Amino acid sequence: MQPLPLAARAYTQMICLEDGLLYSALIESDSLPESQKWEQKLWKYSFSDLTESSILDSVQEWSLSYDQKWMVYLNLGRLRVVPSGTRPEDGEDSSFRKGGWLDWNRISLRVNHRKEWYQMFDEAWRLQKDLFWRSDLGGVDWDAVYQRYHPLIARITEIEDLWAIIEEMHGELGTSHAYILGAQESRSCSPFSSTLGASFSYVEEADAYRIDEFFIQLSGQLGPLQRPGLSVKVGDLLWSIGGKRLSKFCPPEQLLWDRAGYGIPVEIGPTEESRRSVVVFPEKGYQERKWRYEAWIAKNTAYVHEKSQGKLGYIHIPTMGCEGMDIFMRSYLQEFDRPGLVIDVRFNGGGNVSEIIFRYLTQKRLGYDQSRWSGVTPYPRLSPRGPMVLLINAYTGSDGDMFAYAFKSWKLGKVIGKRSWGGVVGISPRYPLLNGTYTTQPEYAIWFPEAGWGVENCGVHPDFEVEISPQDQVMGIDPQLDYAISKGVLVVDQDQERQLKLIPKISDS
Repeated sequence: MQPLPLAARAYTQMICLEDGLLYSALIESDSLPESQKWEQKLWKYSFSDLTESSILDSVQEWSLSYDQKWMVYLNLGRLRVVPSGTRPEDGEDSSFRKGGWLDWNRISLRVNHRKEWYQMFDEAWRLQKDLFWRSDLGGVDWDAVYQRYHPLIARITEIEDLWAIIEEMHGELGTSHAYILGAQESRSCSPFSSTLGASFSYVEEADAYRIDEFFIQLSGQLGPLQRPGLSVKVGDLLWSIGGKRLSKFCPPEQLLWDRAGYGIPVEIGPTEESRRSVVVFPEKGYQERKWRYEAWIAKNTAYVHEKSQGKLGYIHIPTMGCEGMDIFMRSYLQEFDRPGLVIDVRFNGGGNVSEIIFRYLTQKRLGYDQSRWSGVTPYPRLSPRGPMVLLINAYTGSDGDMFAYAFKSWKLGKVIGKRSWGGVVGISPRYPLLNGTYTTQPEYAIWFPEAGWGVENCGVHPDFEVEISPQDQVMGIDPQLDYAISKGVLVVDQDQERQLKLIPKISDS
C-alpha cells in the first residue's frame, strides 16, 4: 500500500489508470446558492512526476470506457466524451466529432410501454424471489403469485396501474418494507407553494389575518417575517401580499403560490391606518412542515420543563437517520443532565442509528470530575443523570420499533403510549427498474431471544397504554405526554436515593 500526498477532501470516486489516478471530490463553492453550495470537481494525480492537475472544475457524473481510454462526463444536462485524464478544451465547437459533445436531439427512440411494463413487473417479481430474507419466501408460492398477477398487465392503461399491481403482489408476502420508491407519475408537477414561516388566523372585524406565532427553528435561523429590520411581531395583522388585499376568501396561501425566493411587498400593522409595507422573501412551502415540527419540539420541551418543575428533560427523535441523529444530539446535549428524561419516538420513521443513540442512553454515571476552574462534570462525560420514560405510538416504525424493544428489554424505563408499527425487516434498495423506479425487498430480519421474529407484524406493546382522542387533537391536548411527565416525575422522586450525589465541596484549609 502506497500513501499519496492528496489533500483531505470529501472524495466521491477514484479510478486508477496506467499513468495516474483519476478522482473526484465535493468542494464547497461560494459562487453557488445555499441550496447547491457543494460542487464536484475532478483531478488527476500523475505517477510519473507526482503532481496533481485539475481536469474538470464542475462535473455531476463521470465514468470511463471499458478500456479506460475514454471518459464521459455529465454537466448541466450535457454529456461529453474526451480522452481519459485530459482536461477538455474550451471552444465554441459543440459537435461530437471535434468537441466530443453528445447531441440528445439526434437520439430517437420508439418506446413500447406495454413491453416495458411486462419487463418491470418481471424484474420486481424476480428481485423479491432472489433477495427476500427467507429463501422459501415465508411459505408463499411465488410462482403461483406470478401467474395470478401477470395477466392483469394486459388490462392496464397507465404506469400507475402497474405500481398498484406490484404493490398487491408485494402484499402477498405479509412483510413490511416492500415498497415502490420514486415512482414517476405521468402527470406533471404543479409549482410549489410558499410560506412566510408563521401561522395566521382570520380576524373578522378587520378582514385581515393575525400573526399567531412564528415557527421556532432549532438551527436558530429566522423565518421570512423575522428578518432583522422588519420589526414584525406576533399579533400584527397581515393586510395584503403583492399589492392584493387579503380577505376571508383570499387567504395568504393563495397569494403566496410559486413565490419562493422572490422579494414580494406585504402590508403589516396592528390597524389598517398604521399598516406599512415591507419586502419579504418567502421560502418554499415544504419548509413549513420542518418549521412546524421544530416549533412542536420547542413547545413540548418548554411544557415538560414547566410541568415537571425542571426535573425532566425532553428529547424527540423523528427518524433513526441523519436528521434524527442530528436532532437527538442537539436536544441531548441540552437535556441529559436533568434529573430525568422523557424520550419521545412517536412518529419515528426508522433508519439505522438506534444502536448509536443507545451508546449515550445506556451509559451509567459512575462519578464526577472536579476541576478548580471548569467545575464539576459527570463521568462518563455524556452519561444521563437519572431515569427515563419512553413515548411510542402506532407510527413508531422500523428502527423505531427496534429502539422501543431495546429500551424495554434493557429496562431503561417505562414505555408509554400505543403499540408501535411492527415493521423490522430492513431493506437496501440498489436495483432500479427500467425507468429508474426502485422496488424494495425485505432482506434483513431481526431476531430477539424473547420475542424471536415476533416484533415484525406485531410491534412493541407499551407498559402503559394511553389514547389520544380526536377531541384531544382539536384542543391541542397530549394525554400521552402528560402521562409520561407524571410517571417521569414519580420515578425521579423515587430515585433520589439511588442517584449519585454531587461530590462534596473541597476545602482549601
